[in-house]
Amino acid sequence: MRCPYCNAEVGSDDAFCGDCGKPLPRAPKEERTTRTPLIVGILAIVAVGCVIAGVVIVAIGGGIIPSLADSSPTPSQLATSTPIPTSILPPTPSVTWLTYDGVELGVSLEYPQAWLVNEDLGVPQVVFAEKEEDLAVDAFLLGTSFIVVLSPTDDLDLQSPQEALQYATEFLLQTYAEVEVGEIEPRRIAGHDGAWVTIDGEFERQSVRLKGWLASIVVYDYVYLLSGAAPIEDWSYQQPILTSMLDSVRISEPYHPTVLPTPSPRPSPTPAQAPGADGYEPDDSFAQARPIATDGTRQSHNLHMEGDRDYVYFDADQGAGYTIETLNLGSDIDTIIYLYDGEENELAHDDDGADESPASRIRWVAPSIGTYYVMIRDLGDDSAGSSATYEISVVSTDAIEGADSYEPDESLARASSIATDGTYQTHTFHVTADLDYVSFSAQEGVEYTIETGDLEGECDTEIYLYDEDGNELDYNDDGADDYASRLVWTAPSSGTYYVLIKEYQGRAGPDVGYRIWVTR
Repeated sequence: MRCPYCNAEVGSDDAFCGDCGKPLPRAPKEERTTRTPLIVGILAIVAVGCVIAGVVIVAIGGGIIPSLADSSPTPSQLATSTPIPTSILPPTPSVTWLTYDGVELGVSLEYPQAWLVNEDLGVPQVVFAEKEEDLAVDAFLLGTSFIVVLSPTDDLDLQSPQEALQYATEFLLQTYAEVEVGEIEPRRIAGHDGAWVTIDGEFERQSVRLKGWLASIVVYDYVYLLSGAAPIEDWSYQQPILTSMLDSVRISEPYHPTVLPTPSPRPSPTPAQAPGADGYEPDDSFAQARPIATDGTRQSHNLHMEGDRDYVYFDADQGAGYTIETLNLGSDIDTIIYLYDGEENELAHDDDGADESPASRIRWVAPSIGTYYVMIRDLGDDSAGSSATYEISVVSTDAIEGADSYEPDESLARASSIATDGTYQTHTFHVTADLDYVSFSAQEGVEYTIETGDLEGECDTEIYLYDEDGNELDYNDDGADDYASRLVWTAPSSGTYYVLIKEYQGRAGPDVGYRIWVTR
């Protein structure tokens, strides 16, 4: 056997050439024949910047993944004069950003203008790469890339981002002998609790050495697996860009992520432009959001093109209640509204919660003083023009109707004390995204049962258990009857512990309630 670089004689088991010192190609590993969509996603991510060949992943559901040769980017370009939020700007280098908005995948993010995009609904996934050859099929092409892959949680029974990354890293270590990965750590991603793991070492495939990371969140019954990586010689330049892309990711519920057995190639859609943009345009991003008063003054908008997004912002006072709603909808629009904090983390969303469906309403109490953002869009993203009109209003009140006697109890610091003798408390989820905390004293080694019940208003509770430092200890969704929750837990040490109760679907109102009790 000879070195492919200097033609020197080398042994079949040698990892490096003794003359030139370069790494020697390794024999390919045996290919597995059965892979779930998440494994396909992991392979795409492990390949770091490659789109796996259709012939390699033909085993998925008996289907064939389509060619990704169409690399025409689909997102709309931000005006060069529009400032980009500082939270997504990398420290170096200077980059002009575009916005990708994948409605079918439920993913939006900022990416460099010079990069290319391929969206594959068959996997489903979206790939961003610096070079066209890194989007090609039939080869593992290793270049700078950012990849987002979706997989239903039912496919592999993965219920947390940590489990998803554990699965991914185990697969990665089994497949590539030279890979070194760091510890899985918690990380906030797109406003959700997620996790990530750095590829701290360097791993080698086809003589290309890379660095990068994997990240994951679990939301809307999907595992979102994300990656960013680049050749090691480019890492110092590309790392801040890839990290900024991760920080800019926003997730909404996917609308058409169905895995198709034999999908046809998707041409880049051309949005249907309608005349008559309203007087608030452009208002298509956080940076372009328009102010709105909190005294109920209505603003009249229309979605002037398919996929249009309208952003408004308002200043809120800590503890004040706010009702945000759409009204007087046109004949061809179904609004959905999203509420974000100043760091662009999603706080709540609503589709048909207003008195007259399909209008939307969020009832919310501000956790702190600050600026908050509202985004309005059409549910199907296919309405535009004179029939896609609506009004938006924000009304501030000192209190929200239907608050129970334990309010305010939206944080550990404001948790209401509950006995451990089975005495129940009656609570309501009086506003959208309401959080209720209770606290109890526990003794080391004693078993406690924490339970919700007597649910009202189609309530579906989730309960989380925390220690005094706010570390999550346990969680349950439907462990009791119907949609009620139950945790059976033994205290590791004596002290005060906290229980957070949330409504799984975000339902709210004076009639959406439950009882909670703790027994020992």
